[in-house]
Amino acid sequence: MKLTFRSDVFKFLLALSAIAVTIWFSVHYMVDRNVTHSLNQSASKKSIVWAEYLATELTDPEQIIRTGRASKEQLDVIRAARQLGDVFRFKIFNTSGKLVFLSDEAYLQNPTTFEEVTDPDAIKVLKTGQTVAGIFDGTNKPDRPDTYAEAYVPLISAQGEPLGVVEVYVDQTEAEAHFSESFQVFGFVISTVCALIFTIPAVNYMIQKWRAERNQSKAEYLANYDALTGMLNRTEFTARANAMLADGLLSDIVFLDIDRFKLINDTFGHVGGDSILVHIAKIIRSALQTEDICARFGGDEFVVALTKSSSEHRTRFIQNLIVNARKTIQFDGRRIGATVSAGLAVADKDDTLEMLLANADAALYNAKTSGRNRYTIYDNAMGEDLRRKRRLEDWVKEAAANQAFKLAYQPLVDAESLEVVGYEALLRLNDPHGEPISPMTFIPILEETGLIDEVGFWVLRAATKEISSLQNDKISLSVNLSAIQFRSGMLIENVQDALMNSGFPPDRLELEITESLLLGEDPAIEAQFTKLRSMGIHISMDD
Repeated sequence: MKLTFRSDVFKFLLALSAIAVTIWFSVHYMVDRNVTHSLNQSASKKSIVWAEYLATELTDPEQIIRTGRASKEQLDVIRAARQLGDVFRFKIFNTSGKLVFLSDEAYLQNPTTFEEVTDPDAIKVLKTGQTVAGIFDGTNKPDRPDTYAEAYVPLISAQGEPLGVVEVYVDQTEAEAHFSESFQVFGFVISTVCALIFTIPAVNYMIQKWRAERNQSKAEYLANYDALTGMLNRTEFTARANAMLADGLLSDIVFLDIDRFKLINDTFGHVGGDSILVHIAKIIRSALQTEDICARFGGDEFVVALTKSSSEHRTRFIQNLIVNARKTIQFDGRRIGATVSAGLAVADKDDTLEMLLANADAALYNAKTSGRNRYTIYDNAMGEDLRRKRRLEDWVKEAAANQAFKLAYQPLVDAESLEVVGYEALLRLNDPHGEPISPMTFIPILEETGLIDEVGFWVLRAATKEISSLQNDKISLSVNLSAIQFRSGMLIENVQDALMNSGFPPDRLELEITESLLLGEDPAIEAQFTKLRSMGIHISMDD
């Protein structure tokens, strides 16, 4: 009997051990599969978000695909893109599946034409339009992370047309460690419990499924964040803010943007502009309370939803943001900084999120028109101001399209002889009712909308032609220039075209610039000054 009992115990322990070993190997196998699956899903989503960012930020991607070469501005975007979303390398294939571009630094510095290399995975993606991803071990590869993914993503233009395929190399080392640790702990617990209480199928399946779904949710969650700043994107912010509003938690909406951000981009490039965006995003996040949320709506626009905020808290919150935003950061050996303007809308019980966002936007417009680097709280009059501003923007755009601008000429008189020695060309615009609009109002709109080059070129052509018609070789012409015209790269060509078209002598043309243009010691601007002077054109300081 004793021997039989011992035999039964031995058999039971042996069976239990066999079950435990079977469960352990089964769970270990499932863990490996789920880790691989989760890494594939994570890499696919990161790659899709990254590819959409690249297609949006990379101007004229068709040119790269067509020639395999990138401009300086495109190279800046490419180098920045390699640092986003754990991406460390990428390839671009054309619509025939041929390799045309490689992001390796050696290739960027010395681009070469690839042989007829086609990739079957790229061709597959071109046919199906579906992303394909795989996980690889890079421990024995000196130029690879320990774990990385190669994902093939369709590259789509802003118009929704297929441009080709981008093969994205994504560093998944940290993600692999996270998933492996999570699943291994889970597997150990499940296998131990199942071995002790013989609830192998049901418990293992349910918990495994729950953990897999939770990790899948985490991967999907990453798609709700802005790739550059780590903030919520517009869609996710809207969903959360609406939920907060429904629960009575949302007290205020704050709309912020960076003052003169276009000038920062023009001066320091998009990489410098991105550094400022990240800097401002960190300042905003550091000021939030636990339940507050923030988002980047696009460009230089940020939105914050405050919860259970008192008047003292909201005032302190915005004031601290404005003060801290002025702190400069180091970029490319120089100190750069920015200021922010903010508009705040206090939530009322009948307000919708759309109404609060519109009100905060109107308050922001009021802050910017009042001098920038400040904030205002919405009142009813601001909504009409914003609508008036929108109507004015529309009219300025229409005027530029229909050449409704006019030129006035201010005589320049010799102080001794009282003779007219020249004219200054002044840009003028009337509203639809015939009332004059101040240049202080419409010039910033032209700059913000990117129309200043087009209108500025028209001013040069029209003014030189009209003054040439006076047939007086002693009369000079003075024309004011915007800093944006220097930074666009088209100024020299536009000046030469105007002079050639009108026959106006370059030594009688004077271009007036503002002092701010000389800040920053930009070699590109200095080169344009040198070229203009070599043409015989005079440069003077306005104001």
